[in-house]
Amino acid sequence: MGTVTKLETMADLIQEHMEIAKKIYAEDGEVRPMLIGYSGEKRIMMPLMFENEQEKEMLLRMVGMVCIAEGVTRYTVAFEGWSLKGEGEDGMKEYDRLRKAGLRIEDSPMRQEILSCMASSYGERKMIAYNIDEKDRSLTVMSETEGDGMQLQGRFFEILPPQKPTAEQRAMAKQILDASKMSLSEMGGTEETLH
Repeated sequence: MGTVTKLETMADLIQEHMEIAKKIYAEDGEVRPMLIGYSGEKRIMMPLMFENEQEKEMLLRMVGMVCIAEGVTRYTVAFEGWSLKGEGEDGMKEYDRLRKAGLRIEDSPMRQEILSCMASSYGERKMIAYNIDEKDRSLTVMSETEGDGMQLQGRFFEILPPQKPTAEQRAMAKQILDASKMSLSEMGGTEETLH
């Protein structure tokens, strides 16, 4: 277990996660989804690998349980994805064409590979998306959004429950994980002390 410096703002959390993601991207050419969670005294890191929506839902429930048990109060998730290059009417026409044909954005010649990093805590959410250059694989900021549970939604923003868990709820989460033989390390995660 190593030590890392405490980070104060959501922007700091995203910046740290993006530095880690950029190193992984430079070494592997891709960034698999990963969660970095922060409690008062430690940072946990967990891969988020799933094959389909059912696995994703089950995995994110277990990740949420680990976050509760570990006392995580804020976290970041970075992942690769696709957006459409076309803006305005061109982009909407292409999106409609894909939807009608039963295709996905990555099937479009107008696709743009992106790397997104989002941060969530109780009452605060932030997301930054970066375009990935097709030629040199460099990253440039595409969009930046801040808000709460009404402006930014989605399963990755909802890993933590709406309210901070009580000590009893944390103890219950630990019992459930113990009973199911699941833990941070069993899920491929690691932890480091914050200083």
